Amino acid sequence: MIPQSKSGSWESWHDPQDPPRIGVSQCLQGELVRHDGGHTRDTFVVDVLAPFVAFTSVCPEVAVGMGVPRPTIRIVKQGDAEHLVAPSTGKDWTAEMKQYGEDQARSYREAGLDGFLFKKGSPSCGLFRIKIYNGAEKGASVDRRNAKGLFASTVLDALPDLAAEEEGRMNDPAIREDFVERIFAISRLRRLLAAGPSRHDLVLFHTAHKQMLFTRHEQKSRDLGAYLGQPGDHAHEDFVAGYAAAFRSIFTHRSSVGRHVNVLHHAMGHIKNMLDGEQKQVLLSRIEDYRAGQQPRSIALTLISFLAQTHKVEYLLGQLYFDPCPRELLPGDRLQRKWLERSTDEDDDD
Repeated sequence: MIPQSKSGSWESWHDPQDPPRIGVSQCLQGELVRHDGGHTRDTFVVDVLAPFVAFTSVCPEVAVGMGVPRPTIRIVKQGDAEHLVAPSTGKDWTAEMKQYGEDQARSYREAGLDGFLFKKGSPSCGLFRIKIYNGAEKGASVDRRNAKGLFASTVLDALPDLAAEEEGRMNDPAIREDFVERIFAISRLRRLLAAGPSRHDLVLFHTAHKQMLFTRHEQKSRDLGAYLGQPGDHAHEDFVAGYAAAFRSIFTHRSSVGRHVNVLHHAMGHIKNMLDGEQKQVLLSRIEDYRAGQQPRSIALTLISFLAQTHKVEYLLGQLYFDPCPRELLPGDRLQRKWLERSTDEDDDD
């Protein structure tokens, strides 16, 4: 599990026989399980993500017995409670769906699920802005707020640290990058824990993820580093469990441009004494261009990675921040290549 070379490549930490374990709404895989007997096959899910992960698919509406095809359902507010109802039949599916969600959450925990891609807009699986109706009758008013589908909310109540997203949000480059990097980091942690890590193993694992962690939450990352330095005066199993819980918690925070800029400057600090004035200025310019939204982060990353390899800076070469997951999964890869080609041409002209 721990790469002997301390390589910062995701592949050196990866086990193709045990890839990230991802739950997915079954309709996104092209299965004919929608209420109308159709599907919502998603290209990212099927053609891009699938080769790199192991899917656990589910259609909770079929699983609780609604059938295919089936009457449409909606979340209806009744007093202070919200119910999952089929308006055309009056059938209330709330109890069945909650029970199924609780059962599945236990199963996901036992299986070590690393993440989940839910179906956007579904009253069972949606994660954001699900319609809440103020009645089951036709024409009932709608309360739009940041509500979840009943199955999704039940699962996430039980598994609050699960990396969960909707397939529709994978079109947002920042959200997609955040989700992909997170599921690969959590899967690495899962395999580390399964191997029964020593304290030294934890230190190596943490060191490789250090800059990634800082892009999520700097203070919590510093606290976790300090935790690893504590005297070993308590049960090792509890110590490992404490580390794992804190690691997962940090990855519930989203990265930001500002935190990435800080990490890029920190990485530059490890090589700046090896650079001449012109090289330093070029690198600083690339970082500032990223901050200003004028170039993708990959330009600065590629340059720092190249300089780290040139000068054999082992700390940077061991950082997964520079290669956290398959590049095929990252958004805007074609755009980033264009920026890199343009940047190279400009350097040549200079």
